[in-house]
Amino acid sequence: IQGFEDGTYHPSEYMTRAQLAVLVNNFIRVQNADVSEEELQAPAFSDVDGRWYEKEVNKLARMGILNGYEDGTFKGDNPVTRVEVAIVMNKINGRTATGNISQEYIEKVTSAFKDVTSNRWFFKDVAEATVDHPASEY
Repeated sequence: IQGFEDGTYHPSEYMTRAQLAVLVNNFIRVQNADVSEEELQAPAFSDVDGRWYEKEVNKLARMGILNGYEDGTFKGDNPVTRVEVAIVMNKINGRTATGNISQEYIEKVTSAFKDVTSNRWFFKDVAEATVDHPASEY
């Protein structure tokens, strides 16, 4: 974890999408990931070119860990949501939210989280993040 140029940490501030990208990049040590320099030169999103987080975002996007928005942007200065963090954590742990989910499990998730209904775009991602997995799968 790195602080800011002025030597501060800002512990009470919210994290941005860009800051999450750099943190995840450093955490999983993707510096040596199988992403070519040529791939890194072509921005994965229309709004990251020349930004301080460009390289990390491009790497994680090329690895399938980060997604942008439908308009082709990343919006790195936006605050990161809990759903976005859950999706990234699922991806770095190789956990995918695909396939059908049983009605029993849908009811378990929706009863645990009143604001996560099965018709929300992120339902499967949140459901996957709540599943217990053996430690050997990490």
